[in-house]
Amino acid sequence: MTTAELLEHWRQALGNERLPDIENVYHRSSLETGGLEGAFEVWQQASGERRSRTELGHMYSALNVYNGHEGWVRDQNGLVRSLAAQELEAEATQAYLESFSPLLEGRLAGQVTYHGQEDTFHVLELLPRGGRGVKVFLDADTFLPAKREELVEGRVETTTLTDWRDVEG
Repeated sequence: MTTAELLEHWRQALGNERLPDIENVYHRSSLETGGLEGAFEVWQQASGERRSRTELGHMYSALNVYNGHEGWVRDQNGLVRSLAAQELEAEATQAYLESFSPLLEGRLAGQVTYHGQEDTFHVLELLPRGGRGVKVFLDADTFLPAKREELVEGRVETTTLTDWRDVEG
């Protein structure tokens, strides 16, 4: 299977006809760490701009803003600073993934390389411009992402994706 064929299967699995119509995405997640509970919210635009907010009770809060090239963070003390190199790479990577850029022409620039099949997964490496590489493991039966891996501060961080469902097509 070629990279282009695999990306087409992935697009179809996500709702090919409706995917280009998605211009803005909002999602909210609950999180718990170190005994603290909180929320993580993201607002993402197809053009790459994004805003994310993390709240962990009264102990921690941060607001990140990324305009597609530069980024800023307002930390728990209310101080605003420019994002540093690794933080900026992380924002570029998230913007690339969450705007469906690997799947849609005309969105954010990046490269996609197919590394073949591993167990029951097709393995793609995504490299957004200005971001860091991410391996995406597509389920060989559904072509939906089952997990992703990326190198963060010298260690591999794995995210498992299990709750796929239809939302208005």
